[in-house]
Amino acid sequence: MQKWTHKKGSIMTITNPLVKNVDYNKLLNISFVGLAFSIPISKALTSIFTGLMILLWLLEGNFKEKFKIIGHNGLSVAILFIVALSVVSVLWSSSIHFAMKFIIGKYWYFTPIIIMLTSFRLKYVRYILDGFLFSMLISEIASYGVYFGLWHINHATCRNPTVFMDHTDYSIYLAFAIMIILIKMYEQTNIRSRILLAIFFITATSNLFINGGRTGQFAFIAAMVLLAFIYFRKSYKIFISLVVTVIVIIPLAYRFSPNFHSRINLLHTDLTNAYVHHNFTGSFAGRVALWTTGIDMFIEHPLRMYGIGDYMNDFNRYIKKLHFNDAHFKTYTDYSNNFIDYSVQFGIVGLIWILYINYLLFIFKIKEKRYKILSIAFAIVYICHEMGGASFYLMNSNTLFAVFAGLFNSMAQREKDGANIDGKYP
Repeated sequence: MQKWTHKKGSIMTITNPLVKNVDYNKLLNISFVGLAFSIPISKALTSIFTGLMILLWLLEGNFKEKFKIIGHNGLSVAILFIVALSVVSVLWSSSIHFAMKFIIGKYWYFTPIIIMLTSFRLKYVRYILDGFLFSMLISEIASYGVYFGLWHINHATCRNPTVFMDHTDYSIYLAFAIMIILIKMYEQTNIRSRILLAIFFITATSNLFINGGRTGQFAFIAAMVLLAFIYFRKSYKIFISLVVTVIVIIPLAYRFSPNFHSRINLLHTDLTNAYVHHNFTGSFAGRVALWTTGIDMFIEHPLRMYGIGDYMNDFNRYIKKLHFNDAHFKTYTDYSNNFIDYSVQFGIVGLIWILYINYLLFIFKIKEKRYKILSIAFAIVYICHEMGGASFYLMNSNTLFAVFAGLFNSMAQREKDGANIDGKYP
């Protein structure tokens, strides 16, 4: 069994497993890979691997040392804090059944963050990234098949060829997958591998723009531009390549992708209707109305905590106050923005919490440059997702956050401990 150096709050050798001669830590790390593979293509597999991970973590034992590690880690404490606050808010919830169902049904998918922190081994980084990319390749093939009319899967259509999840979530998955491909291209020296990765980059980017997820498209562009300025402004070839890629892709997508073309035109129509005719019933304009309403509620009552299930109670009153079409918004259950959702739900405490979570995504201290860049890319992509939806309330976006925030958090923890488990990064 592996042996790791112990420091304050660091990972320890598991000394008292429930069943001897079973390497629970190895099985746990394999389950991390399985979870990364499953999240793009199967909710059932995601739930199975999450449950298996929890079971193996319990069997692994050594909770005294694990709790020390968790207690000294900002991201884990932040996750446990919001879960605890949500549970407490049940006390004043108008529907205790709904609140508890929400907490149990949504927040248990955060557990990989805590489990990876205490039990992750660095040699599995490559397998997690490759497992995720392989699964995205499967999803991409399925999407292209629907787009070109080769087969029919679930409710996907030619105009919305997203097979395994909502088109917004899928676009975010694609945007981050493209970032991983770029990092692999950046580090790859083998010409054949670079060519294959370049082909994968082209097909994944094309798939992003033939789908209807404007959030992922925006996240992809934002990540490319910001990474160019943050990390590659002195590497002129890479900087120019990234900027030129963005400049070339947008007009090509507008010219050759009917879905992208129509979605951009629809965005223009939405904004025109909203700010000229005060008509906020369009897709994007509707989000603007939700954001405006949520912000107004928060500003008026910054200390109020509606809690789980009740934070839409005053929604209709504020919609009418702001002169939006209240009939159009009767079916909405959130404010289509993670920051606004938690600000309304838990007041100033919720706003500080969600800002702190996102701050942590940017400050993971990872010395290996390729993984540090990738962690920043993930932060940019995911924040774009949060700005366009209640991402912590949806399984696909919740698990994406848990797996990769958990991965980068545990990598930073390993380096902080001075324990490069299994030697070097793969």
